[in-house]
Amino acid sequence: MSRQFWKKLNILKNINKLSDLLVSKYIDFQKNKSSQTCQVCETWQVFWPNIYLKSYSRVLSNDYFYCEILKTMQYSKLHQQTLSPFEKLLLKSERRAWQSKSSQFLNHIIAPAVFVSDKPLIELYHYGLTPVMNSVATVEQNMEVPVPILNGKIFQWHLNIKKPTTEILIKLGTGNRINHCQLLLEINDQDSLVATAKLDGTKVQDNQNNKFVLDKPLTANHYTCQLKSPDTDNGANTLFLWLEAKFENKQGLANYCYRLPADLPIPTKSTLITIIIQVEDHLQACLDSIIKQIYPHWELIINGEKSDNINYPATTKFIPKSADILKAITGEYVIIMPSNDLLTEDALLEVSEWLNDDVDMLYSDEDRFDTEDLFDEPYFKPDYSVEMQRSQSYTGQLGVYKTKLLQHLQDVASQFSGHHIQHIPKVLYHRRRQTVAIDYPLQTTQAILDSEAHGGIAKKINNNNIITYPITGQPLVSIIIPTKDKPDILSRCINSIHHITSYLNLEIIIVDNGSIEEETLQLFEKYKTNCKIFSCDTPFNFSKLVNYGVQKSQGEIILLLNNDTEVIGPVDWLQEMIGFAQHPEIAAVGCKLLYPQDNTVQHAGLICGIGGVVNHSHKHFPTESAGYFNRLAIVSNYSAITGACLMIKRNLWGAGFDENLSIAFNDVDFCLRLLHKGLRHVVLPQVTLYHHESQSRGLENTSAKQARLQQEEDYMRQRWGTILQNDPFYNPNLTKADEDFTISQDSIYYCHDYEKLLCD
Repeated sequence: MSRQFWKKLNILKNINKLSDLLVSKYIDFQKNKSSQTCQVCETWQVFWPNIYLKSYSRVLSNDYFYCEILKTMQYSKLHQQTLSPFEKLLLKSERRAWQSKSSQFLNHIIAPAVFVSDKPLIELYHYGLTPVMNSVATVEQNMEVPVPILNGKIFQWHLNIKKPTTEILIKLGTGNRINHCQLLLEINDQDSLVATAKLDGTKVQDNQNNKFVLDKPLTANHYTCQLKSPDTDNGANTLFLWLEAKFENKQGLANYCYRLPADLPIPTKSTLITIIIQVEDHLQACLDSIIKQIYPHWELIINGEKSDNINYPATTKFIPKSADILKAITGEYVIIMPSNDLLTEDALLEVSEWLNDDVDMLYSDEDRFDTEDLFDEPYFKPDYSVEMQRSQSYTGQLGVYKTKLLQHLQDVASQFSGHHIQHIPKVLYHRRRQTVAIDYPLQTTQAILDSEAHGGIAKKINNNNIITYPITGQPLVSIIIPTKDKPDILSRCINSIHHITSYLNLEIIIVDNGSIEEETLQLFEKYKTNCKIFSCDTPFNFSKLVNYGVQKSQGEIILLLNNDTEVIGPVDWLQEMIGFAQHPEIAAVGCKLLYPQDNTVQHAGLICGIGGVVNHSHKHFPTESAGYFNRLAIVSNYSAITGACLMIKRNLWGAGFDENLSIAFNDVDFCLRLLHKGLRHVVLPQVTLYHHESQSRGLENTSAKQARLQQEEDYMRQRWGTILQNDPFYNPNLTKADEDFTISQDSIYYCHDYEKLLCD
């Protein structure tokens, strides 16, 4: 064995030794949570050209275990070339051991993930994290961890201000020392700076909510915050920002380990696929991933000049960047990719199996990588979703296009939406982490909206394209609210409509299901002037009440609203929903519903198959969270939307809710019938309501209610068994046990070794 090999092997063994130490400390911590003592692990430092690792962990209290790991592993090309193939294989095995023990383990802790990025701006909401702001997290629901504010780093998060304020409280820690550094807080409204606040580090109270006094008052609005400390240095001036994370919000990162499927098919087709590489960095690694393809029928075109130090396949074509590259394509399908990224070995094989005369475009799932064999952040995508694609071009890579069609299109992104697009639910593409993501151009989305001629407008908010549609005319909106007694709940709902709604052409239809309380009857008398009240005194059947209310209404637009909802805003929330409801291809329009107790998400679209029949996406995610790959921040498509707040055109109402489904799943069944007709449903992130869930009927906690629920579940499985097994707006690699978009244990990408490690 060479000397270089032994040096590298010793470094990796030290790293694995550290990983074992962290794991053992965590397991000890979980077994001895009653201990109040603060334990500090050893600090490891390993130096080698371009390699530096430092890590420590500590038990901060009886509830929290904190780890930090900063790592960079970059082997120079010279050193790689000095190793024999056998030595490289041994090192690869050692690095895989480190990946499964350390990298995946630390992702479970959540907090260290913020430090993976070497960029100065760290967007906390990407990790489901927010600073602890004037609140104390409960151990049952939240995890609270302190993270050092590092020199040169900027922490960014979303903030929703509900009442005007001139100060913000953020929990900070000093590590029991006096800090002479300064803190700067900046509040932005979209791209404009609206307020700032400075805090002297010597005045920071340890583990307390510290007051940031703003130079300008903030009105009720949605903001982006940035906190920076230019002169901290991890030594004498170290400040801790306390972060809060929901246990349920894992962003789908945990338990991931990329591996090729064990049962790869034998190539049965000979369709020629052209791969066009746009030359940037890492060209040789990209070429190597193409040369390793199991599927043999491909041609390669380099969009640029030939380089002397690159090993190209012998048949490679070189086309100057100024030339019309589409004319050089001879394959039936084409892939365009930057040289920074990699194809999986089975990428073209999987693509070939999906190709047929009807397919115009294919796309796949993808993940991220730092170095070869170290993969994470898998993005398991839905099938083609029109509004999602217009908001963020989520199809990304791998994109495979029919050549004849591509040669006739001026703009791929804006004009492929009307063609047959297929999704391969497998990771076939590795995106290099260090490359800068390209924002989906606003003008591209606007061009799509202009081409469909419905007046759609796109705005850029937090790097997402938010779509809106103007209202045609002033249609009457009929708001249908079934109710029975509980006058305080009903009055809260109706008062929020009257006080927060700027749209005036509406009627409120109250369907009373046999109220008997005197206070309720007095409330009805009060509402007679601005509401229509109809009695439907039958045994409770939600579908029948809703259908009766629609029958009594006169509006061109129907809005179903539970009596236990409360409008948050914005004031034009009805206009936002009406614009989408009037679109000829859109059926149900929903919004984001929040739990009032903790401002977390109750509903942001329904996913079939979760928890049996259906359940809410992103349940218990923080309201500031962007969700699974920004899905909470954009106009998103789902198979179904809750009837607690559902808008639809009257001409699509048809037979309405199925009265065989008296309590549950009637809204789901209704949406699936419309989906089956080729229409689509949307959830608008900009419209929010509180949902005081189950306050009116109570929980399903009696034997009679549970028996009825089981009967309705069986009814749904018999009618919609196929879509309940595979929701097109979800992904078969994601869990059906929870609403948090983590990876299913049935997925080939699920890391069973990692699960075993944490359960030992």
